[in-house]
Amino acid sequence: MFDSLASKKFPWLFTDAFLLYLVCFLMFAKRLWLLDYQFNPEEGKEILQALDILNGKVIYRDFFAQYGPAGPYFTALLYKWTGDVNLILPRLSVSVLATFTAYFSYRTARYFLSPGWAFWAALMSCSGLASRESTYGHAFAFLGMIGSLYFLLSYFNKERSGWKLIVAGFFVLLALVSKPVVFGIGAVLVGVFCLGLGSAIFRENDDLKSRLWLFLTPCILPSLAVYGTMFALTPLETFAFSFNPLNSGTQPTESYYLKPLLPPIPYLPIGNWLADLNFYLVDPLRYWTVVLTFAGGAIFLLYSLVFRWKLKTVNVSLVILLVYSLLIDAETLVLIRRSVTHYVNLLPSYILLAMLFASVFKFQKMRKPVNVLAIGFCVFYFFYPVVKIAWYYGLHGEPMKLKYVESIQATPYQAESYRNTVRYIRQNTPADRPIFFAGFGSLIHLASERPILFPEQYSIFMRTTPFLYHQKSEFYSAPVPRQVDQLIVDRIHSSKPSLLLIPASYMGENRLQNSVLIQHIEQEWIRKDILNAGVSRGPFDWEEWELEAWVPRTIS
Repeated sequence: MFDSLASKKFPWLFTDAFLLYLVCFLMFAKRLWLLDYQFNPEEGKEILQALDILNGKVIYRDFFAQYGPAGPYFTALLYKWTGDVNLILPRLSVSVLATFTAYFSYRTARYFLSPGWAFWAALMSCSGLASRESTYGHAFAFLGMIGSLYFLLSYFNKERSGWKLIVAGFFVLLALVSKPVVFGIGAVLVGVFCLGLGSAIFRENDDLKSRLWLFLTPCILPSLAVYGTMFALTPLETFAFSFNPLNSGTQPTESYYLKPLLPPIPYLPIGNWLADLNFYLVDPLRYWTVVLTFAGGAIFLLYSLVFRWKLKTVNVSLVILLVYSLLIDAETLVLIRRSVTHYVNLLPSYILLAMLFASVFKFQKMRKPVNVLAIGFCVFYFFYPVVKIAWYYGLHGEPMKLKYVESIQATPYQAESYRNTVRYIRQNTPADRPIFFAGFGSLIHLASERPILFPEQYSIFMRTTPFLYHQKSEFYSAPVPRQVDQLIVDRIHSSKPSLLLIPASYMGENRLQNSVLIQHIEQEWIRKDILNAGVSRGPFDWEEWELEAWVPRTIS
């Protein structure tokens, strides 16, 4: 695949321009193919926040937001300009942003690799998500980090032009206004570190202040203006609460552990082993790819500094790559139990892995195994998920036929469950009284056109005692979820919702003993119906949609 003989036979296949356009085309094409497939509950939150903004509400002050303002305000602007609220517009927009990320990924990889291997690394970095980001601001954050990485490398590898630092600063701004905690602030610190290190190695300390000024001005000043305005409009406690990622309630915070390094040994039944092997390839192998490539890169850098290289530019570039590897994958490494969908962009790791492959490829006997491994990675991580999703939804997908998501193709279980739930709400509740849906799906409120019990806290149920992450949580002490339970009970008393929809799995006996909220429901509400109990789940259904419908014991 990356053999020098092949490049001699087909030189046009290995030109920079062709491979650059090809990786961009593949990135955009796969997202375009899946544009109206799948529905993630977080996308309901994106619509809800954009509509709140269009209705004059201010992020953080009037409603909880886990990330920066870029995503919600960008989506709101799209809806304002087009006059149409749907999922296709923001999905198409983040696909364009992801294509630009692929562009800079390839350009970045070329500082370390030949065109063929740079293409492989860039393509692999595009494989983190099969379809798209469900939180649209993430697309800005990853473009910001990869773009700033590229321009910092360009600054030290080519001419020292000040405009490159300015552009790098603007890319950091994207991360700051879309995902400030970890990615945004981290990109600022990493940029400052890289400039300081480069100036020290090249003995250009006299220019450090001007370089920092050029880099920091376009990212810090606009960020201060944006967040300063938000801070002035928002109470301090509310503002600070929004910027702790764990306050969303959706972050697993159990004790740290090491994921398995080796794949499972084959066992019977073979189907179970294949499922375990698939999980290993999707999650633990990616985790160890990040860990081992960083460790290997650090050892290689140390060896080069001590024994071999005298090329300052090469050393600085490798340090920058390693530091960005820590930045991009920081949350993945720290929050060990996060969903595998958070392996969004592993560009530095795949560049380091490609450097290893390229060095081993020099040995004649290793060429075939390396080719097989490289092609296998591409097929499994980039192409296979796309084909699998497109095939399943093409054959079995059903349009949701609900407001804002009319044409979105969901699984039969998901589409029927959403429609059943929305139909039940409309038929059994008055339009002027709120409902309480104890889940993460804001689309339920939007499609049923019923007021939300907590319009300022779409994810409040994620911080209650029944929520699964809190069963073993080490972040929330026991009183915190109970306080949230009591807050919900107080709001139920004051707002008098007409209906409570509770996931059936949350109503077990162990929850009754520990949850003030569940105790209140059992005492003051009557279970009227169970929704979606007879609907069969499919292979792509990870959400449980069996819901208990509860009504007040006395109708007031």
